[in-house]
Amino acid sequence: MTAGAFALVLTMLVRRRASLRAHGPNARSSSERPTEQR
Repeated sequence: MTAGAFALVLTMLVRRRASLRAHGPNARSSSERPTEQR
C-alpha cells in the first residue's frame, strides 16, 4: 500500500471512531480496550 492510501484508511477509521463516540454508548467499551480493535 502507498503512504497516501494508508493515511486515507487511518482518517476513515478516526472518523468512524469519532462518530461512534458521538452516537453510541458502545464508545465506552471500545475505548476501554483499544488494543483489540488495532
